[in-house]
Amino acid sequence: MASQSAGKGSSLGPWRWPLAGVAATAVGACFISQDDLWWFLPVAALGDVFLLWTAWRESVAAKRYRTDPAVLQARLGQALALLTRNQPDAALAALDDLLPDLDRVLGPDHPGTLSARTIHLRLRGDRGDLPDRVADMAALVTRLQRVLGADHEETLASRYQLADWIGEGDDPGEARSAYQALIVDATRALGADHSITLVSRSSLAILRYQAGEQAALTDLATVADDMERALGPADPATVSTRNLLTRWDTAR
Repeated sequence: MASQSAGKGSSLGPWRWPLAGVAATAVGACFISQDDLWWFLPVAALGDVFLLWTAWRESVAAKRYRTDPAVLQARLGQALALLTRNQPDAALAALDDLLPDLDRVLGPDHPGTLSARTIHLRLRGDRGDLPDRVADMAALVTRLQRVLGADHEETLASRYQLADWIGEGDDPGEARSAYQALIVDATRALGADHSITLVSRSSLAILRYQAGEQAALTDLATVADDMERALGPADPATVSTRNLLTRWDTAR
């Protein structure tokens, strides 16, 4: 019962305090002597007006928080900042709250909405709380190709995520084909030194080596050199590829 009452009170938003103030004024007037009403009612009314003014300001701010495109973009930026600070749970919660507003205000095909949906799907897929993350990502890739174009960076990045999830499943042959096609398209659209191209090459070499192709280790070393030159030795992708290469070289 207590939780239900709290839910109803919270649904009133900023107007719950003015309503409470009016109710308190009415109750107080019943207990104040008639001789004291001359000062009680003006003071109580002044307090109620202040509460109403505050509630109106909060209501306007809340509406702007939900509908202003600039605010929505800022909220998306905050979610991305949480990711860079390695707070995926907080970023996912922020996107859960943000996506309905983006759909309603900017539309489901707006680039900002699609960016948020892509990140949201990736986070949920990595957490394992999707019944079929591969099918969901494939559907999103189709949508991105239709709206942004097949050569858009976000479309290609989503294709990489799709190939990665396929590779984690039970169809390495399909994952291999997905990586090979992506490398061709990313090289043409973004360039050989783009991170999506290089990471796709690295993932393909890893997949091949895990399937028993020893020559893939040489290819992985070449990718590591290209990453170091194009992305820098401190880039996470470069460091990860170098570490894996060293571990596999040592194990041979």
